[in-house]
Amino acid sequence: MAQKLVCHMREWHFDGFSLFSPDFEAGPPACLLSRLLSFLAFPPVPAPACLSCAAAAAAAAAAAAAAAAAAAAAAAAAAAAAAAAAAAAAAAAAAAAAAAAAAAAAAAAAAAAAAAAAAAAAAAAAAAATTWTEGRPGKEEEEKKEEQVAQSRFPGTEVVSA
Repeated sequence: MAQKLVCHMREWHFDGFSLFSPDFEAGPPACLLSRLLSFLAFPPVPAPACLSCAAAAAAAAAAAAAAAAAAAAAAAAAAAAAAAAAAAAAAAAAAAAAAAAAAAAAAAAAAAAAAAAAAAAAAAAAAAATTWTEGRPGKEEEEKKEEQVAQSRFPGTEVVSA
């Protein structure tokens, strides 16, 4: 702290307190002069308590800096963990999308197989129906009987089968 000697309205002040205050007026003028000269020659020095306070403040500042560095490291670690979690989530989403695409492809293949099976069943049913009507035993005999009946009823006519 800088000490100033200020002349104000013909009264001397040290940092706002007068030389003519009761403290200085208590002694004889020689004491007053010696105190003034000692003050000017040897300005006040911070007490050891102030030095210890400064050391404690420096230690507190160092601890605060260390805590800030630790917090920054923790924030960086948290950011890295969040990035890793985001990457894992993206990978899981990609895997889920791939699984959904595979399931859709499998469903499409199953639908195609079902359609092919239905077409094969329809073809088999059509073939069975054709085979039953054409290869039925006794069909030719029935047709001959129908022709004979028709000719006996209507002589000279030709029977046309549908």
